[in-house]
Amino acid sequence: SKSDILKADFNLVNASDVTIDLYDLLGNKVKEIANGYFTSGEHTTDVSISDLNSGLYIYSIRAGNSVATKKVNIVD
Repeated sequence: SKSDILKADFNLVNASDVTIDLYDLLGNKVKEIANGYFTSGEHTTDVSISDLNSGLYIYSIRAGNSVATKKVNIVD
């Protein structure tokens, strides 16, 4: 729900610079979730989404030359 925390989970085979951004469906960046160097292995990054409107969002994880996207539905 809007008062919750979004947990972005990701696993890196190799240590890498990682950028995770949250976008609305129009492609506007609404939040930066993570931006930094992460070691190999599993990671969880938390971000507050209490200030976002209900709706569908996309978060993009960029690590090295790889990009992954996931959908997030925020409801009241």
